[in-house]
Amino acid sequence: MFIDRNFLIETSPAITVNMEVFINHSPVETDAATTLAELLMQEGIAADGIAAAIDNNGVPRSEWPTTHLQAGAKITVIR
Repeated sequence: MFIDRNFLIETSPAITVNMEVFINHSPVETDAATTLAELLMQEGIAADGIAAAIDNNGVPRSEWPTTHLQAGAKITVIR
């Protein structure tokens, strides 16, 4: 019997690790690789006219796409 190990690796389902963060004190479950921009989009929060902070530290909008979240992060969204 022939087993193509490359095939097995390529077709294995991706492992996702979920974590909990908080947006304005409300718990939200998300993927551990999520960025601030992705989380806001997933939660239906439009980026226009808002400011965001993580653990009381403001995050410039230009950094949202590259700002990865940590489990337990406290995100504040100000409209």
